[in-house]
Amino acid sequence: MENDSLQTSLAWLRDILQGKIGHGLDTRVLQGLRVIHAEKGFMRFDFVVPKSVSDIDGNWNVGALASLVDLLGGVTIFSFANRVVTSVDFSVSYYSTAKIQEHVEIESKVSADKGNLIHVVVEVKRKGNGEVIAVGKLWMASNKLSVAQDVDGNWHVGALASLLDLIGIVTIYSFANRVISTVDFNASYYSTAKIQEHVEIESKVTANRGKLLHVVIEVRRKGNGEVIAVGKQWMASNKQTLAQVSNV
Repeated sequence: MENDSLQTSLAWLRDILQGKIGHGLDTRVLQGLRVIHAEKGFMRFDFVVPKSVSDIDGNWNVGALASLVDLLGGVTIFSFANRVVTSVDFSVSYYSTAKIQEHVEIESKVSADKGNLIHVVVEVKRKGNGEVIAVGKLWMASNKLSVAQDVDGNWHVGALASLLDLIGIVTIYSFANRVISTVDFNASYYSTAKIQEHVEIESKVTANRGKLLHVVIEVRRKGNGEVIAVGKQWMASNKQTLAQVSNV
């Protein structure tokens, strides 16, 4: 059983990389990913940041990085639980940046099993010196679907995370009139939205600490106002780290 779930998760990842399943976004953000080590609930990857995920400064786009973290967390949990999983709470802390074509190492590990809720930690480090670039922490809910069943048709959580990040940046720029970078990002998912479904999004700056600003983005179903997701971000206009954010 353990070997079956591991092999199925790796086959699933391979099919995503080859564009056979999933979304075009998935294939793009994982382009060139290599599996270095894989066992039940633990995986290590080698990755060269591709040009397709560049931001305007030539760095690894934080939304693309968040999507990669979500995907690899899901694959790792499937190898552990042998079930399709859905992100219910997702946070990424950014400690540094990575340039396009830079070599990184990624480690994904299941750290808690609460039955239908499983926690995974995904660490992204610079290859060579081991400097931490980002750490993702995800709570995922498992269900009884197998990977072969169709789970498409919902708003992709990686794409939703990218949208939250982008709208947060635009909102803060409108407030501060300066370029900013995400240093801490959290998204909580309360419901799903189908493709072609109508939603409303509200983004608001909630704290101003000088060079550090906080923004909250809410996504609601149009009509009944049901909350689909809430994103919370700390953003900085310079090279301040997460440790500095924590001391604010």
